[in-house]
Amino acid sequence: YGQIKHATVKLQSLARGYLVREWYVKTRSAIVALQTYCRGYLARKHYCQVKAAVVLQALARGYIARRQFNRERSAIIYLQAHTRGYLARKKFASVKLAVVKAQALARGFIARRYYQETRVAVIKCQALVRGLIARRWFTRARAATLKLQSLARGYLARRHYGQVRCALVKLQSLVRGFLARRLYAKIRSVVTIQALVRGYQARKHYSGIKASTIVLQAYTRGDLARKQYVRDRTSVGTSQAVVRGFLARRRFTRAKAAVLTIQKYTRGCQARRYYRKMKAATTIQAYTRGYLARQ
Repeated sequence: YGQIKHATVKLQSLARGYLVREWYVKTRSAIVALQTYCRGYLARKHYCQVKAAVVLQALARGYIARRQFNRERSAIIYLQAHTRGYLARKKFASVKLAVVKAQALARGFIARRYYQETRVAVIKCQALVRGLIARRWFTRARAATLKLQSLARGYLARRHYGQVRCALVKLQSLVRGFLARRLYAKIRSVVTIQALVRGYQARKHYSGIKASTIVLQAYTRGDLARKQYVRDRTSVGTSQAVVRGFLARRRFTRAKAAVLTIQKYTRGCQARRYYRKMKAATTIQAYTRGYLARQ
């Protein structure tokens, strides 16, 4: 009977060890596959953010180059206008004595020309104001569109995170239920073994009681070690998920701050360029009025 019992215990130990190893291999494979999916998703998301930043940099550099060209062109036109005005005034001074008798005709001509120039200036001012209103409306619409895009992307990211979290919670629930059922089956088999052992103890001596107690202690310690290993592995997986989520949110926050800074810089450059154009138009009007007043 002792040999049969020993062989039975040995077979049970081998079978349980095989089942535990098989469950460990399957669980580890599932966790590795889940980690691979999460890391791939984070890598693709980071690549999309970096690509958007590169496109924004290209746009900003093109805008700076165009602004420099427009500044140089405006300066050249301004110098040409002053040179031509100086030459015109010099010519007028040289022929002033010869056109004294034609002042009446000249004054009429100047009055008509002043009216035409005033009309052209008014039309240009109207065009500038209308363009300003149109650009302001476009800027507001673009800002609203960007805001809606940001809200939509945040909503999609939060929904995906909720789906992944629900899937993980469900997977944890299934694994814990499986472990609980298996533990219950083990406990039930232990109760049966205890009944048999007690009957055997009633028929045998103190040595049999001692041997069975040692076997039971070894089984209990092995079961406690396996449960402790499962708890430690579950807590490590949860900690990894929390840390990776924090890193992903921090990268997204930094990329968003960089994009907002570039937008702010670009809008400031547009406002300053428009202010310089208006200032140049005001200067030209002042020179023209001074010239007409001197006439």
